[in-house]
This record gives sequence, C-alpha cells and structure tokens, in this order.
Amino acid sequence: FLVTAGLMVYTPLAAPLFRRLPNWLGSALSVTFIAQLVSFPLTIYYFNQFSLLSFAANLLFVPFITFLVLPLGTLALLLGRFWNTAALLTVQLAELLNNATFAAVEWVNGFTAGVLILASPSLLWICLYYGLIYGLLYALKRRTEIMLVPQYMEDETRPLTELEL
Repeated sequence: FLVTAGLMVYTPLAAPLFRRLPNWLGSALSVTFIAQLVSFPLTIYYFNQFSLLSFAANLLFVPFITFLVLPLGTLALLLGRFWNTAALLTVQLAELLNNATFAAVEWVNGFTAGVLILASPSLLWICLYYGLIYGLLYALKRRTEIMLVPQYMEDETRPLTELEL
C-alpha cells in the first residue's frame, strides 16, 4: 500500500525529470524509479538486504507481468464462464509465463555480489528518508519547470536590439 501511495505522490514530481524521453520509456522509468525509491526503506527494514539489480529486473519484469501475464489471467477468468477449453489453454499459457518469470527472478537472485546487507533503519530514519525524497523531487521538478518557461511571451514587446531591421 505504501508503494502505491508513493507512486501517487512522487510520480508526478519525477515525471518532468524524464520529459526528454519518449512517453512510454519515460513513464516506465519514472514508475520503476519511484517504486524502487519508496520500497527501499521497507526492503531493508524487513529483509536487511537490497539487490542492486532490482531496478533493471523491475524494469523488465513489471511490464511483462502487467501487459502479458495479468491480462492472460483475466482473459482466462472471462473465458471460463462460457468456453472452458479456451480458458484452460489461456491459463496454461499464463502459468507458463508466470513460471518463467519466477525462474528469471531466481536466476537474478543468484548474483549475490550485487546484494547489499544493511541494518534495519529506525522509524525516524524512514520518515526523514521519505521527506528528503519528497523535497528533492519537488525541488528538481520546480527547477525543470523554471527552465521550460520562456524568457518572453510572444505577444509582449521586446527590445529593439533583438530585432533585425
């Protein structure tokens, strides 16, 4: 629930940071980036470890699950109401893809050199972390917005030195 709340609060602040990228890529990167930032303190608090490969893994696995495996599962549920054979085939495909995802995650987990072992942070540290992330993202968003503002409006009078006669 906290990651979902974090996505709602922090993603609009981080979106301008990825504005130069194509929309699909910028959106994927900003959501993955924010999900990682928000889940980081919880991950180290409960599991005392953090994988440096998690960002890359999430960038690949989240769209795969979101746009392929979950829709297949939903389609299987709907097909099950009126066409059991098609529903069974769809479920088998979704299960195969889901198992492939679990196998890939296990493979990524095998790279223990990229795992940081950390002590559980205090509640104060976690609160300060979220406040700092908010402040930093807010400041970066404001800076980006200021850089995008034109120095003059098209309908305002400009000094004659800028005009070619």
